[in-house]
Amino acid sequence: MRAEPIAKTLQAVFEGLSAPKKDPRQEVCGALMSLLDEEEKKHVKPWNLQGGVLTLHIDSPARMFALNLKKARLLQQLRERIKPQAVKEIRLRIGVLK
Repeated sequence: MRAEPIAKTLQAVFEGLSAPKKDPRQEVCGALMSLLDEEEKKHVKPWNLQGGVLTLHIDSPARMFALNLKKARLLQQLRERIKPQAVKEIRLRIGVLK
């Protein structure tokens, strides 16, 4: 049995510690925004992801109605792109976009 040089072991440990961690919220929001067309992106803002519930703020009732019609399809497409358990539900709320 051969001993591994300590430098190689330490390097592997430090690389593992410094590896960027993926934020599930960023992953979900990025996937969602890629599913929306350019006009929809102007009127929608991902607000919160908690307990598998993704809350989106929409700037007008008319846009909210249109997105509500697409909500089931968006949820299905999100589940195909990322982990299926990451988003269980999408909630739409009227809100101010900043």
